[in-house]
Amino acid sequence: MTKDEFINELGRIFDVFDDEKLTEETPLKSLANFDSVGMLNLIALFSEDLGIDVNVDVLRKARTVRELMELAHIDQ
Repeated sequence: MTKDEFINELGRIFDVFDDEKLTEETPLKSLANFDSVGMLNLIALFSEDLGIDVNVDVLRKARTVRELMELAHIDQ
């Protein structure tokens, strides 16, 4: 998965629309849907689409989109 594909997928998961640009620097706490449902969808992205087994505690430690990219092994 490319960086752009990953960011687009995060936008879909967290309902960030085109006029609300999602970038690598975006703080996850600023996303309205960074909640339990969003977290479940994020876990599904990691496990189903990326084949990465990650637990919720690791994901909760991420503060920015870039940190999620690092966990997903997405090249900067």
